[in-house]
Amino acid sequence: MQAYMVIHHPKNLGEADLARKRLLFDEFFYLQLGRLFQMLESLGNRVEREGLLDSYRNSNLNGALIEDWCALTHKLLKVLPYSLTSSQLKAVSEIIWDLKQPVPMYRLLQGDVGCGKTVVAFLACMEVIGSGYQAAFMVPTELLAVQHYKHLLNLLNNIEDPCKPSIALLTGSTPAKQSRIVRKGLQDGDISLVIGTHSLIAEKIEFSALRISVIDEQHRFGVIQRGKFNSKPCHLLLLVCKLCSVYMNCYLFCIKKYVYMPSFCILLNSRNYVFYGVFATTIISSITSLRKNPEGTEGSLKDDVFMAPHVLAMSATPIPRTLALALYGDMSLTQITDLPPGRIPVETYIFEGTHAGNESVYQMMREELISGGKVYIVYPIIEASEQLPQLRAASSDLETISEVFDGYQCGLLHGRMKSDEKDEALRWFRSGETNILLSTQVVEIGVDIPDASMMVVMNAERFGIAQLHQLRGRVGRGVKKSKCVFLVSSASGLNRLKVLEKSSDGFYLAKVDLLLRGPGDLLGKKQSGHIPEFPIARLEIDGSMLEEAHRAALKILGTSHDLQRFPKLKAELSMRQPLCLLGD
Repeated sequence: MQAYMVIHHPKNLGEADLARKRLLFDEFFYLQLGRLFQMLESLGNRVEREGLLDSYRNSNLNGALIEDWCALTHKLLKVLPYSLTSSQLKAVSEIIWDLKQPVPMYRLLQGDVGCGKTVVAFLACMEVIGSGYQAAFMVPTELLAVQHYKHLLNLLNNIEDPCKPSIALLTGSTPAKQSRIVRKGLQDGDISLVIGTHSLIAEKIEFSALRISVIDEQHRFGVIQRGKFNSKPCHLLLLVCKLCSVYMNCYLFCIKKYVYMPSFCILLNSRNYVFYGVFATTIISSITSLRKNPEGTEGSLKDDVFMAPHVLAMSATPIPRTLALALYGDMSLTQITDLPPGRIPVETYIFEGTHAGNESVYQMMREELISGGKVYIVYPIIEASEQLPQLRAASSDLETISEVFDGYQCGLLHGRMKSDEKDEALRWFRSGETNILLSTQVVEIGVDIPDASMMVVMNAERFGIAQLHQLRGRVGRGVKKSKCVFLVSSASGLNRLKVLEKSSDGFYLAKVDLLLRGPGDLLGKKQSGHIPEFPIARLEIDGSMLEEAHRAALKILGTSHDLQRFPKLKAELSMRQPLCLLGD
């Protein structure tokens, strides 16, 4: 109360500054408390909660020695056509150490475009599969899902072992018959890894023993979407429930939240499934033979099956929300700081979209094509719009670009095309039948064509800095020196993008993006803008106080996980932030 009074009527600047810091701490503290409270509430027992709190308290990074990785992980490592960088090896070790703990992992893997995050995630999945569990790999686009599926399938085909894990692809374009086969395989445990899009979080998808959820480009998914993996029903648990009901002649009550049975209780919540009691132990031991890991040993059902899945989120360039989540520490953070050897920096240019600017860019494109390169042209929209006449559109520009570059083949790629049409457009561009690919931002994530050596982004002011950096990452993947050109509609858009000419460091650009866009409503569903609940604090400039607020929140929750010992604090928190899962 005193701080509120002083900040309105300070006697001097020093007193006003102290009052602001007090109120600033208050705002950060309740944000920290709310986020950590949500995480703890989603766990089923005290052991998991204590383990999670310990992981937050201990800032020292732990890593599993490479000789402690499972045999399947080693087999995939041996067939990679390249050696992992020291940063990649460190990231895999940290993640595998987490996977071996009896507490769900919540880890964010950050790394610049092209640093090799995907192979790190593949190795993490192999570690889980090698222990007899399942993995799910969710990506934001169908193109990326297909690319990851083909990439991993090729790697697994090089493993000389008849007991290779079974992997499947599931997207919105998967035929109904194939989709049913995949769903049944996941439910029965015959499929070890599924790669897909939002289809993986559909209500009808059930897993036998889901152990890790990898979410690639996690900022492209909403808050609720990212959390749905953790509410996936475990088919094996449902089987145990049925067995318990038969053997003990019990009835299930209150299935939505708590399930009571004579002599023991099963606690179900949206994140995990936990067994208690002597009878449950007996039932579990009787069905252990239902699942074996690929190396023929029994999995640890009693300890592990009913734990929430580990979550590994990945982002190439942390946009404001991701950066704020990392700063707040509700997820452990792993960074890949180096790029694979031999990567050549991409030269970046910015032009105003005048007649002279367009001609300069076209001349650069001609020179690139003559030297044997391939060119992406990225547009903000598919069709021309009367409401936005200044925007160039991919479909509308196809004829114009074909005329300007007579003698070269032009292709078209956008989100409204059918799956086979997208595949064909990329296949022609990859093979060289198409020299110029006109596309929307559908190529932003994961498209990997090493000999594509130039990218032109039309109306670049319509894209965020992080998004432009992602697009730039589609070139510079081969041996040829690459260029990226940003065309802006007016001179007013030039200054904001100058930072892209000066830096190719994704982490630095993320900080710039944070300053420009704000961190968003961290406990809700807003993805950008300043936090309306914070009249004073600004994450982009007041981050130094986060650690202090974080430690204070940990101390409170370490004393009372559910805040029952601090009723006034809980009441204040409930008024500031809704005490529910996923900020819903």
